[in-house]
Amino acid sequence: MSNKIFISYRRDDSKQFTQLLSNELSKYYNPDSFFRDVESIHGGANFKRSIAQALYLTKICLVVIGDKWLTVTNEDGELRLNNENDFVHHEVATALADKEITVIPVLINDTRMPAESQLPPALKELASYQGVRISDDRIATDVQYLLKDMGKILTPEKQYTSTGNQTYGNTSFSEKPKDTARPAGHTADARQPGVVPAKPDNYLVWAILSTVLCCLITGIISIINASKVDNLYAQGQYAEALAASKNAKNWAMYGVIAGVIVWVLYLAFAASLGLSDFSSY
Repeated sequence: MSNKIFISYRRDDSKQFTQLLSNELSKYYNPDSFFRDVESIHGGANFKRSIAQALYLTKICLVVIGDKWLTVTNEDGELRLNNENDFVHHEVATALADKEITVIPVLINDTRMPAESQLPPALKELASYQGVRISDDRIATDVQYLLKDMGKILTPEKQYTSTGNQTYGNTSFSEKPKDTARPAGHTADARQPGVVPAKPDNYLVWAILSTVLCCLITGIISIINASKVDNLYAQGQYAEALAASKNAKNWAMYGVIAGVIVWVLYLAFAASLGLSDFSSY
């Protein structure tokens, strides 16, 4: 998987709009750059695990919010968004917790940004994010504002060229995107038949240095994750190999940070003892 754009939406709220939004964005990004619930999950896959893996690889999470997003209820009349097992709740909470994911609320038509008081604890942070408003009757025009924000994180993979007309609502726009060569350094997509992504760095050297010079505990955790990268990659588990690589890097960094803090505290303590001894004369 190489999904970089995760589209979170409530089917009872914005299924048709999200399809139109996906069509528009697909003019600028390859279709397999997106993750959108059942369309990106093959039969027999674990739904929750697939979402977690997709979010791990995600750079941008678009949270599509319509007028029913807050109010959809389950069979017992309870708000689905307040349920931790609700997939939209799970998707948004996970994206907000990962600081490497840029979360962009997409507000449909006149929908207002949810207030913090309307959101469950795990989602309250969403209220502080700047949203992009898109109307379904001028979606082609409004998407350009969204693309400006997205382009800061992910360079469009296609150059759109007008070749025909297609109408959504009162808006006419072209329908055939023109593919351009992938930018230099672009990683191959594992979902394309016969294409294997590059093996991620295992950060083993950093893990060892972190263990020896900084912090034993975090260094060991880093080494354990580093040792998994090659095996997982060899088995074709690309998402898991990437996750292990990221964990190895992060734990090595944690060890370095912890080591620096300890040394700073030690030197400060030693300096204070020296000054104390000197003042006794």
